[in-house]
Amino acid sequence: MKTAEEQLQRLKIWERIIGFYISVILLFCAAIILFHPPLSLTITEKNGTVVSTNTIESSNAHEQIMTSSNQSTVIIILLVASCIFMFYSIHGLRFTKVSINKDGVSAECNVSHNSSKEPASGKQENEYQNKTFFERKILNTLWRYQQRYTSPDEHWTFTLYNSHPEYANFQWAITKLIESKLVYFDRSTEQYSLTYDGIEFMEKAKAEPAEEGEFYPFIVKGYR
Repeated sequence: MKTAEEQLQRLKIWERIIGFYISVILLFCAAIILFHPPLSLTITEKNGTVVSTNTIESSNAHEQIMTSSNQSTVIIILLVASCIFMFYSIHGLRFTKVSINKDGVSAECNVSHNSSKEPASGKQENEYQNKTFFERKILNTLWRYQQRYTSPDEHWTFTLYNSHPEYANFQWAITKLIESKLVYFDRSTEQYSLTYDGIEFMEKAKAEPAEEGEFYPFIVKGYR
């Protein structure tokens, strides 16, 4: 079942689509007025023979000038209205207004539909939360000791012995992290560490300090 927010968003999208079609109709009307030929009167006899065809024109020059001026005014009004509807529709379809609440400060910004609806930091936080428990546990472990014991140019490393009860889950999770280029495996030492992308990922995620059970204890330490 759709939430009220999703229904409201869908309604706003339909408003923009309708506005776009209105702008097209207004342009079409302006084109008809601009390029429509003068009205003509055709007189025919009963047998179908055309007797005469006369173009209907104003009786004097002043009326012709006024008619032309009014026509130009109508065209300008239609074009301006069409541009307004067009801009409103395209801008609304490309961008969504998003409310951001960070550290007690609220703000609104327009976010492109081509990108995520959330700002980059929010996206990074969600990507961290979307990781499985064991992926987060490995990241928490590497990030915890990376911050405590190493400099930014060094990478804290560790591994989990195959006798550990969580080894199977660890292997599955570490493989996923290696595939996402957040963790590096050093074949010479058979240890794992955060890549530069992994360090940047954890910095942007701003993950809360891991509690007991959400990281592995100090097992093997080394540098690469």
